[in-house]
Amino acid sequence: MVRKLTTGVLFASGLWLVAIGIQRWSDNREVAQVVTSFVDAVKRGDKDRILDSLDPRLRALNERGEAEQLKPLIDGKLQFEYQIHHIEISRDRAKAELRINKDGFMIKPVVYLQRSPTTVWKVNALEHIEVDPRWNDLQQARSLTRGEKLAEELGDSLNGIPGASVQRITMQDQQD
Repeated sequence: MVRKLTTGVLFASGLWLVAIGIQRWSDNREVAQVVTSFVDAVKRGDKDRILDSLDPRLRALNERGEAEQLKPLIDGKLQFEYQIHHIEISRDRAKAELRINKDGFMIKPVVYLQRSPTTVWKVNALEHIEVDPRWNDLQQARSLTRGEKLAEELGDSLNGIPGASVQRITMQDQQD
């Protein structure tokens, strides 16, 4: 009798642990799908999909122009590679840490999600989405190099044409 009771308790405990494991796996998978959908929409510049991924509070902030963190994400297509590094789930809240590689620079944003009453996960906050300042410096240097090359090509094209001259004016010259 004791053996049957012990076996029954162990069997029920095992089933309970399996059910919890399946629930956690399912939650991780759902969060990963929402984050992937959100990030892919950002990469494509799909404003409707981005807004659909947001929880109502964050969407309302965006509509009022108070969600500055979203502006660069919604305003256009972005090219980068990413991976979901880690997901933590605690009841109806989740945190997904990403690793984004853009032109050799690593950005480590965090996406926070909230499960709605209808059990759908929605993005409700973002952190650390700033671009590495070294990337901005690199883009400025590339732009300057392109400008110099264009000025050189223009000068070569106009060389020898009477009355045509090309003078280089820098930002410093304009400020003086």
